[in-house]
Amino acid sequence: MASTSTLVLYKELRVDLEPISPKSTIHIQVAAHGQSHRSSRTARRRLPIGIAAIAEDEEAFTKKHLATSGSTYFRRNKTYPRSFLWRVLDNHKNLELRSIDLTKSEHDRHEATLTLRLAFGNAIRTGGVALSDPEEHDLLNVFVLTKGNELYTFTLRPETFCRVAATEGNVGEWCKSFMPASFSISSPHRMFASGPYELFVSLHDGRLLRLTRKAGDDGSLWRETTYTDGAWGSSLRGLIRWQGHNTIRYEGQNLEQSAGISIASSPDNAFIFTVSLNHTFKAWNLQTGKVAFTRDLLDMERQPQEVSQLLINPTESQLIQTFNAERTRDGDSYYVVTFSPHDAGEFKFWAVGEPGDSQLGIQDLFPGIQLRPPDPDPSSGAIWTMAGFEVKAAEEGAGMELWLLLRQNNAYKVYTLTFNLLDLPSAWESRWVTTSGETLHDMSEPRTSDLDPLDATDAWLNFLFYPGKYTDAVLETSLSIYQQALRPKAADPTSRGKKALKERVCAAVGSTISLERASDGVVNYQRYRRDTNAQWTRFWMLARDIDKQRWEAMSLSYDTFAGNPWLVTADGCAVIRECSDTEIIAHNERPTLDMYMDLIGAGLQDRHLGQQYDKDPGDVAGFMNAAASFRKRFSQPLLQTCKVILKSEIWQDPSYSVPVRIQSFYDRCDFVGQIGDDDYNSLITSLESIGGFQALDRYLFDAVIETLPLIFPKDQSDLLSTQFGLRVLVKGAQETIEMAAQILFDLLTLVIFVEMEAYRENEPMDDFDAAKTYSDLISLLKEYEMMRWLARTTRSESIKEPEEDVGAVSLKSASSPSSNEKKVSTILENLFAGDPRPLPASIHPQSAALTYNIRQVVSWITRARGVPFDNALVYIQCNLLINENIDLAFDFLRYQPTTAWSTYIKGRLYLCRAEFSVAATLFKKAAFVLAQDIALDDLQSMSHGLLNAIDEGHFGEGLPNYYSHIVGLFEKSKAFSYVADFARLALQHIRPNDSPSLRTDLLSRLFYASIQTSRYDEAYSALSRYTDPALRRSALTNLITSLIGANQTPHLLRLPFANNPPLHHHVDDTLASLAHKTIDLANGPPYHKALYAWRLARNDFRGAAVVLHERLRRLQSNSPTSTTSTNTKFSTSLNDPKNKAILNEYIALINILASTDPSQAWILAEGQGEGQKRKVLTLEDVRAEYQAELDRRAAIESGRFAFVGAGGADEMDVL
Repeated sequence: MASTSTLVLYKELRVDLEPISPKSTIHIQVAAHGQSHRSSRTARRRLPIGIAAIAEDEEAFTKKHLATSGSTYFRRNKTYPRSFLWRVLDNHKNLELRSIDLTKSEHDRHEATLTLRLAFGNAIRTGGVALSDPEEHDLLNVFVLTKGNELYTFTLRPETFCRVAATEGNVGEWCKSFMPASFSISSPHRMFASGPYELFVSLHDGRLLRLTRKAGDDGSLWRETTYTDGAWGSSLRGLIRWQGHNTIRYEGQNLEQSAGISIASSPDNAFIFTVSLNHTFKAWNLQTGKVAFTRDLLDMERQPQEVSQLLINPTESQLIQTFNAERTRDGDSYYVVTFSPHDAGEFKFWAVGEPGDSQLGIQDLFPGIQLRPPDPDPSSGAIWTMAGFEVKAAEEGAGMELWLLLRQNNAYKVYTLTFNLLDLPSAWESRWVTTSGETLHDMSEPRTSDLDPLDATDAWLNFLFYPGKYTDAVLETSLSIYQQALRPKAADPTSRGKKALKERVCAAVGSTISLERASDGVVNYQRYRRDTNAQWTRFWMLARDIDKQRWEAMSLSYDTFAGNPWLVTADGCAVIRECSDTEIIAHNERPTLDMYMDLIGAGLQDRHLGQQYDKDPGDVAGFMNAAASFRKRFSQPLLQTCKVILKSEIWQDPSYSVPVRIQSFYDRCDFVGQIGDDDYNSLITSLESIGGFQALDRYLFDAVIETLPLIFPKDQSDLLSTQFGLRVLVKGAQETIEMAAQILFDLLTLVIFVEMEAYRENEPMDDFDAAKTYSDLISLLKEYEMMRWLARTTRSESIKEPEEDVGAVSLKSASSPSSNEKKVSTILENLFAGDPRPLPASIHPQSAALTYNIRQVVSWITRARGVPFDNALVYIQCNLLINENIDLAFDFLRYQPTTAWSTYIKGRLYLCRAEFSVAATLFKKAAFVLAQDIALDDLQSMSHGLLNAIDEGHFGEGLPNYYSHIVGLFEKSKAFSYVADFARLALQHIRPNDSPSLRTDLLSRLFYASIQTSRYDEAYSALSRYTDPALRRSALTNLITSLIGANQTPHLLRLPFANNPPLHHHVDDTLASLAHKTIDLANGPPYHKALYAWRLARNDFRGAAVVLHERLRRLQSNSPTSTTSTNTKFSTSLNDPKNKAILNEYIALINILASTDPSQAWILAEGQGEGQKRKVLTLEDVRAEYQAELDRRAAIESGRFAFVGAGGADEMDVL
């Protein structure tokens, strides 16, 4: 018999049922019988999982999110999707269907991510949902019986759950209804599907209705056959509604005591077995239509007056199951197991012989033996009820399994028994094993201390929004209740779409807290911290109580093909998996392991716990329990101090020896003052079971560490994890990581305490190496702390529509664009969970394969393909950078190693943050190592694509190539001062045998970066080293343009062009060309002035005069009297007598010509008119023109001028 020391071999893994994506739920309105379905557009729509799904109070939450019934169904057809979960919601009005397959073949094109929600006009009857599938077709049949006596038949194809377009057709094509005539006489109570073409319905009057249809029928027509038990008046009960004392009132109808509440069919489909309210077990012969066998559930003779004391609750539904166990015993065709809920409950196993035997040849396999279910807590006296059971049959009855679900209020417990059928009584007494609950939901609430870097609000937000802990619906409902309790009008539903949920929760809790001052004016931070924790605790208790309702167990099922049990709860489900070695040792005490070691090998395949480690598993379990018990006795301040100091110990480079660090840890935590004599004596008592302090050797610590996940993938399968499977894997990985981190923390604190306080004179402890163990534990804790970050940190990513065909266009147009749809997932799921291939169920049961896959995911994080741990950390950082998760990457920075490769990636992070000086320092720090022949292969893969093939070629090829790569990075960030710095560094290290193109490229980048940063001397230096004439000419133009555009003509004149004759000649030509091309003399660059200054500085007076004359003519051409004037505003200002621009040009030209030798005081001027030839213009000619200009201006000022003549003369007539 099971007790509190029952061996724990299985683990519960809870999974919520939130949609994979916000728009993956399809709502379909089902028409009443006799009515036609509306068009597909109006009959089906995407159900928005957002504001519409948020409950304002607990009652609304129960209606919208908590199912009243539900279970799973596993198709006989092995194609994907094969596993389905159904549940009834919204006051029995909605039926929800979804796929819960964990894996699929890599050849399956689509994934079943859609959830169907079928809405009925009439409520669905309790026990009125059944599923089946035909072996010859790839279909799923769903049968629904409503309180309006309507029988619906849904024929669903697999693509219905994969592609939205598959649901866009006429609902009436795959949804048919039928109104059985028998229901007008007798009310239905329970429905059972023995196959896709045969249904059985127990009626309120004790009769049994058989409904059959042909293979080609669609469910709109069923053939009815009614069976009676042959008792007197059985034909009258259907005509007269008896309401005497022999009936039981249930859901608005009076049930006869002979009414069936649980139904099962024989493996050969020749008989139907029922359990009735009156505690009887019947076998119905489908050929004769008569009851072939009736017996009490416990095979006892009952007096009529005893029946009322044995009546079964009408809510019970899973009380019978049939199974095959071939070649178990001669003469047995199959077997039946029944359960009687009377008293403490009792099972009976029945053998069914040949049909020709009298009374069907049914006999009690174990007469006189009570097979009662185990009591999870016999000391408390609590009453546990059977919520469901499943039998896993086996040939010859060997290695069979019985799974039980026991329930007590909202608590539940799962047990399993592995047995040989004929030896069941002996196994029943001593071979029960149980399932451990999920530990993530039992995480204690956060408590902060003065040493903790996080304040209370941050700690509570991390706790409440831990991925998978509470659904958004739970937190939204909690927030609504919290706000209504504080300020009834504060809960505004319209504000939900404006702010994120986390922000709204934080604001609501923060609004209730104020920072007060004492009478002396000092801020009372202690009270503020206390009030903050009190309000957050209040909100958390609301969320916790609401969340508890979601995990009320409803049904237990077993996937025979995959070999895995499932639980369905009110708003979730749980997969039962095997415990890992770590979990077996952690969840079981030493006496339990010593007593039941043989059960581990019998219950778990390929598991030989006692042969895998150097230490006895019992000793390892006793040691782990002692360490955990020691930590549990810590006061809250001591525990918080240990955690804070541990973080600093993990992430800071050790500058002291290990013994000094142990001493420092011990002193800073104040173990002397915090650990009392009672705590010390308790530790001694705990260790006595394994031999005391003397038993603490390095082999014991190694045995614990060896149980942690370190699995390298086996041969890759052709399976992939589904989205739902990834959710399961991540949840399991989260729990595995948290458990391992807790175990390592327990061991570390124990090592520190024992090393500092154990009396070595009495306890030599020769094999206790505290220094090495401490270092090993710190290294592992660093890994697991990083994995905890991956498991709790989320990011959003774009998701694809479930379908890829053209038929989905109409749906997309009817809803918001899917391109904006985001999926929030943890980094662990997004980056690692999908990489390892799952083990197929054909090799291992899914309960074992799931545990293996979870541990494989955890191992994959740090041990993927044999990659060193440091490189794995950098790989994660690269992924964050390439996905532009800059804030997350900065948060992850503390996990980075100090290698050159990591230093380079840190530089890339700071480059993204525009902290260029820090980035430049990091790039220089990593330069020497990364520029050499490094042992880093395939940097493109190691960087998760952050480096491309071209970038990779710059590493390991010398400093010039490395710095050239860095130059390119800063160029993309437009940090040109750093571009110039690194280009200069690259040129300093360039070697004669380096590629000339590399030198040219670096000079070009240095030049342009210098131009951008106005470092004109450096730009000239780079320009002067160009060897390509064309490139040099182009760069010179760029330099001149930049200088003049920045009004730096004096700087241009100071540059040493004289030392470089080719450049000197090109400067004049370039300036002349630019001046000639200038159109807007008023607003354009002053190229003429620059050219004038250039020639004047070189004593080329005639050349300077040519420039001035050209500028003078250009100014005159802009005069309003000129037909070529294009700038009206500028030309008008030139005609203003007060504008001295033209006069100044004349004066300058006269002065420059006057400064030359009289024989050289002339220039060759271009002709002004079209077709005019060039002419010589002397100093006297210029003076004459200047005088004419003065006369013209004087005439204008005195008003002596006439309008332009009719002939259209170009010149103004002066009177």
